[in-house]
Amino acid sequence: MIERRGDRCTPWWTLMVPLAFVVGCPFISSEQLVERKDIDGDGYVNEAFDGPDCDDGDNNVSPEAVESCDGVDNNCDGVVDEDSAVDAPFWYADADGDGFGDPATRSVKCNQPSNYVANALDCDDDDQFTHPGIATLEGE
Repeated sequence: MIERRGDRCTPWWTLMVPLAFVVGCPFISSEQLVERKDIDGDGYVNEAFDGPDCDDGDNNVSPEAVESCDGVDNNCDGVVDEDSAVDAPFWYADADGDGFGDPATRSVKCNQPSNYVANALDCDDDDQFTHPGIATLEGE
């Protein structure tokens, strides 16, 4: 069903848009009608037409998509690269600043938190001089 309001045609329901092709609507171009469809083929209509797809130009973005660390809001929840992203790496606390992380203190985030590193190689995170690769004196 198409309603006519003033000088434009308004689809009664977004799922009824294909009917506009059959019935005809002189005030909406076929390009505008195509916009109301799922352009990227991911099964979701674009937000501009009250659909839930926040990026109808990318079929990897939809409300059902899995969030990943790529600078994009993959699941259309308004948050980019959230901590629950499937590929978010582990970061390990580096309290002593020696560049080696404490395997007992980790965080999962897309972006590296301050004072965290990507390795878990520190055996004493309270002493910046105790870590892999540092020479030790015999008897210590």
